[in-house]
Amino acid sequence: MSFHSSRAGLWIALCSILPLVPHHSLFACPRLLFPVLRLVSLLPVELAGVRTFLRGANGLVSTSPTSTLSSPVTSAGFGTAVAVNAAGSTLAVGAPEELNAGGAVYIYTGAAGTGAWGAPQKLSGADFDFATTSHFGQVLSFNSAGDTLAVASPMYAGSQGSARVFFLSAGVWTAQSAILAPALIYGRVGSALALNAAGDRLAVGAYLDIAQGVFNGAVYLYKRDGGGAWSLAQKVLPSDSVTDLGRYFGTSVALSASGNTLVVGATLEANTGAWWSATRRTSMHSGKL
Repeated sequence: MSFHSSRAGLWIALCSILPLVPHHSLFACPRLLFPVLRLVSLLPVELAGVRTFLRGANGLVSTSPTSTLSSPVTSAGFGTAVAVNAAGSTLAVGAPEELNAGGAVYIYTGAAGTGAWGAPQKLSGADFDFATTSHFGQVLSFNSAGDTLAVASPMYAGSQGSARVFFLSAGVWTAQSAILAPALIYGRVGSALALNAAGDRLAVGAYLDIAQGVFNGAVYLYKRDGGGAWSLAQKVLPSDSVTDLGRYFGTSVALSASGNTLVVGATLEANTGAWWSATRRTSMHSGKL
């Protein structure tokens, strides 16, 4: 199982089989794709779901889930991605294989610290101009308040990939940004996402970008202005300018709360992997694993 935590102590466990092989590994190693999909097809659909856990007064996570959210649709990849806000009161669950919807995201709300969730709002990829094969909901990222959600569709327009930002207003989730899709033939834009705490800075990984060599990768940084409009602020590449084959820069990304510090994973750099960090207005630094 894969666990993700929030500052409020709410823990999320994915009980879908897909997270046993991270989605990055599937895309980075095509040889794994078909055996994994074959394995998934043999599993009972009841395995698809998300369980929530709470941390008790003793500081330990209970071994019993406080709630279990079953997939509303079978064979949808429900639980491939999850995201929770800082208070633990808003939960998003991706179902990128819900083909009749072009992928989907289910957003649940509940009282913080209870682990109890109401009926979800559903965002269907098809309702926001995503084709049935876009894998809308493959990667998710919330801001701290839980009123801004970034959703990735790594298979948008074939292998180009994209991301889109949604905003909660008057209890309804609507698209705040246009489809954020740089003009790439093959990039897997949206293979990783990270919003800062305020929800006005977004890092989007594109580990198959070829701007600095075949599949060397890149990260696209977007910013939101005071009127709610999103625009590309910068395309980030490794600062050493080394042309390599398959560095996969952008496989993972993280933004600090302020949005001023970016950390990027490059899983195949020098065949061992590396991390890169950058602070706004300063140079990028790297560290090999």
